[in-house]
Amino acid sequence: MKKLSNYLALGLKALWLVLAVMLVLFAVLLSGLRVALPHLQQQKSYIEDYLSQRYAVNLTIGQLEADWQKTGPTMVLKDVSLQQSASSPIGLDIQSIDIELDFWRSVWQQQLASNQFILSGLEVELDADRLGQGDGSQPSIQNALTSLFLEQLEHFLVTDSTVRITRNDTTQVVDVTSLKWLNQGQHHQGAGALQVRELATNSASFQIDLTGRKDSLTGVMYAKAKDMDISPWAGALIETRRPLKESRANLEVWAEVDNSQFSAFFARFDDSRLEWAGRMKSV
Repeated sequence: MKKLSNYLALGLKALWLVLAVMLVLFAVLLSGLRVALPHLQQQKSYIEDYLSQRYAVNLTIGQLEADWQKTGPTMVLKDVSLQQSASSPIGLDIQSIDIELDFWRSVWQQQLASNQFILSGLEVELDADRLGQGDGSQPSIQNALTSLFLEQLEHFLVTDSTVRITRNDTTQVVDVTSLKWLNQGQHHQGAGALQVRELATNSASFQIDLTGRKDSLTGVMYAKAKDMDISPWAGALIETRRPLKESRANLEVWAEVDNSQFSAFFARFDDSRLEWAGRMKSV
């Protein structure tokens, strides 16, 4: 019995010693991070080279500022550029990315937990014909971005941004005034306002509700427009000698998503009108 007590005592001492060493190492690591973060700008080229080589892209960061706040590291990246190329169907230009991570919550959840993740002035060039292509010989930037925004981040905000989608040599421009996004496990929700330039001159509100993993999403997208000026679309669709004076549309649009593909579209128009100089035509 005495031997057993001795073994237990030795075991507890060893356990406490291991815990103490781990705590000291962890404290040293945190101190090192606090000291190193303000000097991260000097290592910017190494970050650019690592990401460029890993994903076979041309990535540049104009400026990188970092510090340590109460809850964890904060970073501001300015003038971030990812050039569209043969290996990347996605091109990005971002005026600024503001990141505030919750270090302890990230460790506990084993997921990036951010108090703030804001992308401002985002310009996206998207070659829809090449999405999903690749031989799989190395990680793709497309998969990395999808994982980041659908799986790794809890939430993020996009403001004052533009998306240009090219398909079959035709480009469509969508201005995203704002987008708030929330990920809760395999439940993904977004809400904001957007404008499709070739259809309208003002914005429509939208909501997105999806479930599933990044490659098997299911759900619905909904948009609602009130007094939308659809003169760009109406003027191109209806040819007339009279100038289009006013075009207002009130409509709702639903799009169903199945297995990460659009499967159905529905639309409803209410109290909309087209007016030419000198006369009015109701629709």
